[in-house]
Amino acid sequence: MKQNFRTLTAILAATTIAVFTASCKKEYLDTTKLKNVGVERTINTSAGLPKTSDKAYLDYDDSRKVKWNDGDLLNINGISLAAEGIYNNEDSPRATFTGKVYAMQDASDNDVYWAVYPSTLAGTYNGSVPQEFTTNTFSYTIPDTQTYNLNNRSLEEYTYMAGRTSVAAGTNAFQFQMRNLGAVLRLYLKSATGVDDSRVSKIVFSCASRNLSGTFTVDANTNITDGTGSETLTVKLSDGTNPYIDIADGAYIYVILPPLASKDLTMKIYNTNGYMTKKEAASATLNRNYIYTNTISNITFSEYEIYYSVAADRKVLFSPGNLQWSAKNGGTTATTHRTATGTAAGTWRFAEKQWHIVGGKNNHSDNNNTTTDYGSVKDNSGTKCDNKKISSTYNGWIDLFGWGTSGYHNTADTYNKYYFPYSCTLTGVNSTYNENGYGPSSNISGINGNLEGTSANYDWGVFNDIYNPSTGQTDVHGTWRTPSKDEWVYLFSTRTTATVNGTANARYCLATVNSVPGIIVFSDKYIQPSGIAAPTRINEDGYGYATNSYSGDNWTAMEKAGCLFLPANGYRYCITSSGSVELWHIYEHVNYWSTTTYTSNIQRAYYLNITGLHVKANADDVKYFGGGVRLIKPYVE
Repeated sequence: MKQNFRTLTAILAATTIAVFTASCKKEYLDTTKLKNVGVERTINTSAGLPKTSDKAYLDYDDSRKVKWNDGDLLNINGISLAAEGIYNNEDSPRATFTGKVYAMQDASDNDVYWAVYPSTLAGTYNGSVPQEFTTNTFSYTIPDTQTYNLNNRSLEEYTYMAGRTSVAAGTNAFQFQMRNLGAVLRLYLKSATGVDDSRVSKIVFSCASRNLSGTFTVDANTNITDGTGSETLTVKLSDGTNPYIDIADGAYIYVILPPLASKDLTMKIYNTNGYMTKKEAASATLNRNYIYTNTISNITFSEYEIYYSVAADRKVLFSPGNLQWSAKNGGTTATTHRTATGTAAGTWRFAEKQWHIVGGKNNHSDNNNTTTDYGSVKDNSGTKCDNKKISSTYNGWIDLFGWGTSGYHNTADTYNKYYFPYSCTLTGVNSTYNENGYGPSSNISGINGNLEGTSANYDWGVFNDIYNPSTGQTDVHGTWRTPSKDEWVYLFSTRTTATVNGTANARYCLATVNSVPGIIVFSDKYIQPSGIAAPTRINEDGYGYATNSYSGDNWTAMEKAGCLFLPANGYRYCITSSGSVELWHIYEHVNYWSTTTYTSNIQRAYYLNITGLHVKANADDVKYFGGGVRLIKPYVE
């Protein structure tokens, strides 16, 4: 059956969805006497195709019809029969199929037949009715990848059709009324004028609450329910010669989707340079056996697909900069803390640029509170740090925090003594349950000691509203969270990523960005922007940050293409029980907390540590150590 699309009807738009209702005769069968082994019959049947103009079947000679072709096979209860007499008249396109098949029988001993096209939808006869069929249902699989050929306007063997009939036992002449099991989405794509690359290679569809590919079950009325599958579907595009189509002058493509009832449907359209544009059809309703048209014009390809795998089944996005906090910048002091339903004290925000750390290159005193000269306590200009910058009344910003100092305090946890963002004291609290009083104590019922699960509020991102300069909006608490130790390890050591500058699975490289040393982390599908030098010494330690150097302008393009930068923020260290601290290794070490407590010592927790000579994603230190916080949130397909 040639499946060439041309003139089709109905409308699917991002704001207006056309909905049609199909009617069909319902049959209710008693399956208590269902026989497992089919009865051999010799049949002479025909399969008709729907002829109403709004039905979603394939089109030829502009009449919205499907025609049968020589060689078409129809699977009838697991046996494939070839089309013989073909009658492609306008009123009733149909074909005859003759041969031996095996009838299923219902409780009344009627013969029940399922006819499905293409014949590959079901298995072959194996001595009994195939597992894919019962009298009331059969299952079929939609692959997760389709290919549309613009040259012959074909989407071969993806318009799945089924018909079902129940006839008196022994009846050998009957007709199937075939119905499409999915909806046809007809997309008109046209790029904006002047787009550098208007060659579209693929479209990825996703739906957060509906499988778009995988195994589906069809009932006697051709209603479809999910089985196992995926919420994504990829349509690869071809112009008949090349693995893309050019949409500079506009082009139609077609895709078969399972029925969607009031679901959110997202389309990501990719050009051959790896850039994409994302479009959504909110609350899209696509009924089976209908055609919907969606026009997407003025397409610009300005986004890369950016995500970072932190586990085999977990993709995330990173915050646009390091987490920062100020006691009074938000108009309040930090003498009170936010409760689970209250208001956060002070102000939280992300750094405006990925390379920003508090104080900039020549002044890091904001994260410090001592006047004593301990050598490294001096900032990069050699000036001694000011006194008591970290406090409940300081109006500036800090970005180094003790572990679990989100501002949350579990009132049932008497040993959780230091929970404010400015806490920097090493006084002993309890040597058995919480050595220095940071984070959840180990004696609290239901608490596992990590900043997650029942103790997730100790996590900075989970507990606090955070201003996001990249959007100009405040992200509500719970939007972000801190990576676990295992997630940091997976990010740097395990995940499968793209090839960059000849290095497969390119995960990171040491570098300076806008003269700030640190480490670049490549997204899973990173593509090096043209015109910018590709990094060297990828996935290698021991060569220092000067190995790669990028200006702020170059970094803008790399960030857009999918690069994360973790600046060498150093760390703050308590030196006396009274809370005097000093700063260490500013512009030398990269230090970021995880949510994971160190199981062998309640005083310590895991963090990411990079010295320029080595990368260690599972380092550990005492919880009063002042480390950086870089947050993550789930990546949504």
